[in-house]
Amino acid sequence: MEIFKDLPFIFYETIDSNIHKKIIDVLQMPLINNYLLYGTDGLQHDILIDSAMYKKYGKFKKNKCIWQKELIYFETPYFLEIDFCHVGQPKDTNTVINFLKDIISNSSLTYEKRIIILYNIHLICNKNKSYPFRVLLERFSSNNIFICSTNNISSIENPIKSRFILLRVPLLSCDDIKSILKHYNHSNKLSEIFINRNNLSLAILYSQFPDNIDPEVDLNYYYPPIIDVIKSKPTYEKIRNLSHKICIHDIPTIHLVFDFIKINPANAMKYISFGAYIDHLCILTNSYLRPIYIEYLLLEFIENIAS
Repeated sequence: MEIFKDLPFIFYETIDSNIHKKIIDVLQMPLINNYLLYGTDGLQHDILIDSAMYKKYGKFKKNKCIWQKELIYFETPYFLEIDFCHVGQPKDTNTVINFLKDIISNSSLTYEKRIIILYNIHLICNKNKSYPFRVLLERFSSNNIFICSTNNISSIENPIKSRFILLRVPLLSCDDIKSILKHYNHSNKLSEIFINRNNLSLAILYSQFPDNIDPEVDLNYYYPPIIDVIKSKPTYEKIRNLSHKICIHDIPTIHLVFDFIKINPANAMKYISFGAYIDHLCILTNSYLRPIYIEYLLLEFIENIAS
């Protein structure tokens, strides 16, 4: 989120956790091995990695780039990164491999090994797609360092894991999460709930919601902002903005359908059928079109509420 964009720059000094500080210290030292960060949902690995890069190089700005109008990546003078959870990112292994071959086959501008950061690698090198990724690591690790992350370590095969030093990332303590939110003066009833669950990601997300929300109601929904938009008789602009946020947070279509059913149970079968149709469209076409399909889904739902 925009207001937390500088979190990596203050993260190390804000927290007390020695484990997380040690991980950052390891990654900011001169690197000779590949590293794989893994853990459960609740703490974005990019915060730790960016914190390490900040300690290593100082403040930096990430430039958004698009390779062949398809794959989104971010580049700095010191490293480049790809997040395979990014909205619109291709999950085709060959596309990713060709991109990496194209980019990292060029020699680094410095004497250090080039740092390639890959987030959520389980989406491209799970048990059905591991061989090409393994070959890539073997071919390019001589002049590049790979720092990767996953929240699904069980889907990564041992031959892939053996090419990394594994770093388990635990969730932050409640006190550390409170310190982070206190630094930004952001907290409300919902964020307090997720602080107590040691979930920094959702505590940050829900800290952006209005203070007058009712946790007893809103926590029954997968994506509570839907309620406010529906109640406000939304314009097309509001629907488009909501669709964009849904895709940024990667909310599954089925969760949206469940929320629709809770709001209007009478049309449950219609929502399930139309949600399945939208999911089918997303699978058949390029993933960057998903915001348009979600917008279509929201419009259909609102029309059913009004009728």
